[in-house]
Parts: sequence; structure tokens; C-alpha cells
Amino acid sequence: MTEGTAANPWQRYWSVIGDEAVPPWDSDPEGHTLDWCARVGTLVRGGLPLIDVACGNGNQTWWLAERFAGVVTQVVGIDVSPAAVRRARRRPTGGAAVRFEVVDILDGGAVEDVAHAMGPANVWVRFLLHLLDDDIRRRVVDHLDLLTGGEGRVLDYELLQQPPGRMETYAERHPTVRAVYESGIRPAQLAAGRLPALYREAGMAILATGREDFVGAHGATEGAFPCEWVVVERHGHAGAV
Repeated sequence: MTEGTAANPWQRYWSVIGDEAVPPWDSDPEGHTLDWCARVGTLVRGGLPLIDVACGNGNQTWWLAERFAGVVTQVVGIDVSPAAVRRARRRPTGGAAVRFEVVDILDGGAVEDVAHAMGPANVWVRFLLHLLDDDIRRRVVDHLDLLTGGEGRVLDYELLQQPPGRMETYAERHPTVRAVYESGIRPAQLAAGRLPALYREAGMAILATGREDFVGAHGATEGAFPCEWVVVERHGHAGAV
């Protein structure tokens, strides 16, 4: 994906897959996301909002609101696609304090508006940077840092580069994966080790990082996909490594 084209591919994707379709990354939060939260959830700064960046259909966002109730002040999902945000808003609230906004994380002015409106926040990112060219990743990391306001933390979980042909073969078997490619999106572009390096280059401090295998929405029959994750904050806080 190149600069200035983020909105159209994702709007196309969410418009064509249908309301009941399950994207490949939309694993059961009570499984994978719960496991990861058990390890890194204590690193979320309490008393601040949490922003779910590239929230898509909002399934993970609603789960985060339940998981961090009483820890964060509110949960806000942002996504570049109006179709995705409309889908997220249709879900019953269940009493959770969640709202969704259309925001392009590549748009510095829009990100500044969010940062000004919300103040310092924790930032949750899941499967975003692996889709982008490296120069755009660096800009997005700067925008994520802006959203923290120097007080919150970024928790980022990303898909790594896969063996040649694996993603394309996966796409042949599943329409929601095929639609990613047909929308002009190219996943799994992130080399191992690049994720923590991006944040260090942006002047952020690594609190925790690791690699693990991820089983997506289509289950273990598709195998596990290598991923890398980080928890970071702006330099100046204790606890960085």
C-alpha cells in the first residue's frame, strides 16, 4: 500500500465481503487476544482512554472495552473505512463505553484532532504496519506516538513475512482473504525484527517484545502464522528495555 491510497482499498474491502463475513485476522478474542492480554494487559496505563487503531468491524474493540473496564476511561475505535465503522456501530453496546470514528491514521491533521480531543491515551494496534511500505510505517509510528500524548503506551501486534506463496495459497481457499488482495492490499510485508526497530527509530522505548504464532479465524487447519509484538512508550518513563 502506498501513500494516499489507504482509504480506498479498505473501503472497497469492507464493502464487498458482506456483513456476515469474518475477516481472517478476526480470531476469537477469548482465545488469542485473551492469551496476549494475560501477558501484556498489565502494561496498559490505567486512568487513560484506549484507542483501537484500524479497528475494522469493531469486534476486538468491544472485547477490549469489556476486558479493560475499570482500567481505562473509555475505548474508541478508529478506522479509515466508513463501511467498517458503520458495521462496528451496529453492534449492541451491552453497556460498554465504546464509540467509533472514521479516522485515517496516515492523515496527520486528523490524528492531531483525535489527540487533542482525547488527551493522552493508550493505543492498541493489531495487524496494521505489516500492510504498509516502510516509509509509511515510520510516519504511522510517529502518529501512534502522538496519540499517546507522552503518557500512554502503544501495544502493537503484527503479522510477519510468510514463506513465498503461503498467503496467496491461503487466499485461494478463502474469499475474505482473496478480497484483501483484490482490494489492492498486500499483507505480511514486515520482516522479523523490524517492528521493535521502527519504534526505537522513532525514539520510543521498548517495555516488552516477543514473537509467537497466530492462528486466524479459519482455525488451526490453516496452520499458524508467525507474528511479532511490542509494548512501547515515549522515552522518559521507567521500565523500558
